[in-house]
Amino acid sequence: MKRFFLALALLPALALGAANDIVTNQRNGTDTSSIPRTVAKPPGTQDGIMGFNGATVLPVHWTIGQGLSISSGALVSLPQAWADITGKPTFATVATTGAYADLTGKPALFSGNYADLAGIPATFPPSAHIQAWSTITATPTTLGGYGITDGVTQSALTTMLGSYATTAAVTAGLATKFNTPAGTTTQYVRGDGSLATFPAIPGGTVTSITAGTGLSGGTITTSGTISMPNTGTAGSYANVTTDAQGRVTAGTNRSQSAATRALNTAFQISTTRDAWVSYSVQITVTASISGGQNGDVILEIASDSGFTANVQTLAISGLGQTYTLAIALQGVQPQTGVITGYVPAGYYTRLRTVNNTGTPVFSYRAGQEVLQ
Repeated sequence: MKRFFLALALLPALALGAANDIVTNQRNGTDTSSIPRTVAKPPGTQDGIMGFNGATVLPVHWTIGQGLSISSGALVSLPQAWADITGKPTFATVATTGAYADLTGKPALFSGNYADLAGIPATFPPSAHIQAWSTITATPTTLGGYGITDGVTQSALTTMLGSYATTAAVTAGLATKFNTPAGTTTQYVRGDGSLATFPAIPGGTVTSITAGTGLSGGTITTSGTISMPNTGTAGSYANVTTDAQGRVTAGTNRSQSAATRALNTAFQISTTRDAWVSYSVQITVTASISGGQNGDVILEIASDSGFTANVQTLAISGLGQTYTLAIALQGVQPQTGVITGYVPAGYYTRLRTVNNTGTPVFSYRAGQEVLQ
């Protein structure tokens, strides 16, 4: 009910307000009730700040005066126009073109002439930069007068030069010691100073030139050409053969081919070229309650077909299977292993199978042999 009566009390205030005016409540002077107040908005589209008028004890809108503005919710000052500044000094009117000639009250500039300077000396003309020494007075007469403290005096120089030999003394000292020769360009001076003639250098001839090892064209007795013959065919090779002089006489390039080989049989890949080999062999093992199987495939080489000399093992591939507690009656597991190795030229190769446990089944699958 109180809110209803309060709304009725606000109706007169609302009726007196204009569009966009602000209606607010203000406590009365005895602080016993609230009085509705209508605050008129700033004129037109001007911004305003709501405040309190101490003289009328009423809320009021203040408009934003010149030089101020509201930016991002804050009251900020604007750059002041010169005409709006009060209390500024009064300046005399001057030319505003920026030309120096339009300025008044300018100081007199120096003409640049030496004669226009004050207090200049009158004893010599300023334009003469080479002054005669005779016109300069009070000049010193000794080195000390010029401030030179490390100069050589005449007496010290005489004493120092007295220790050196004169020309006459040098001539007398060398007399009879070394003759001045007056020979020709084909002569030379001996250690005792006497002249001697160079001996004639005898000439000679080559009677024959023999071609060395690996060269052709000799023996030459008059004229001819010694050359190096071709020893091979020009090209790029992966492997080369050289002679005793280091010349390439033959060359080979790598070549590869698929290979099918029998197990447990010796075979020779090449008698002249090394080979890189890769073979795939499948091992099948069977395991049951009664036992398992285990086997290996061994890639080995030897220098003889009977595998009795220089035997080497290159690679081993194995497979095995056993059941500790068999769930199935029997398990069969095939697996293919790859064995690779390097086989020197002339060596024999063998894929040997080994039954470690039981009798596994071995079968050759594929292979590749790369001749180097």
